[in-house]
Amino acid sequence: MANGISNEGMLAGVCSRLAARLGWNVWAIRAVLLILLVAEPLWTALGYALAAFLISALERRSTRAADANSGNLESPELASRKQRIADLEQRFRKWEQGRDKE
Repeated sequence: MANGISNEGMLAGVCSRLAARLGWNVWAIRAVLLILLVAEPLWTALGYALAAFLISALERRSTRAADANSGNLESPELASRKQRIADLEQRFRKWEQGRDKE
């Protein structure tokens, strides 16, 4: 799930993303798409393919921008390990300082 949008699409996730963007029911969007496919199959298929391409390109772009802005390209697991190591180092330094005073 990216940005609160489900990636569980039947084909490319175009209908689910469009429904989330418009606040509509995903099945209503799919029904409209089905009607358009019957009426104008070529233009509807081309429009769907274009929408799928644009959505995936925009999603990749926003993911890259978020990574670049955060400056954090690590996994959450590595970040957690780094934090635990930093905590242990801090405890060790406090312990060493306590021994030096004795």
